[in-house]
Amino acid sequence: MKKLAEIITWITSRDRGLPAGEALKCRRRPKRKPCEGTLKIQFEIDDRIHWFCPECTLKGINEEEGLINGWHGLMGYE
Repeated sequence: MKKLAEIITWITSRDRGLPAGEALKCRRRPKRKPCEGTLKIQFEIDDRIHWFCPECTLKGINEEEGLINGWHGLMGYE
């Protein structure tokens, strides 16, 4: 849940022109080594939030990807 909150906070802050901080780092640890990638986070046309790690995607690891639906109204987000 914390990871989803970080993703929502980052993208909504950036969308509103507020300081969002550095891009969020990937949390995967393939072969026990931290992934060097940063998450690509974007709004879809239907206002869902799509996030993924380009580094993991290139390596064929599709587990570091997701869509966030129904985030409006959660934790004070509009």
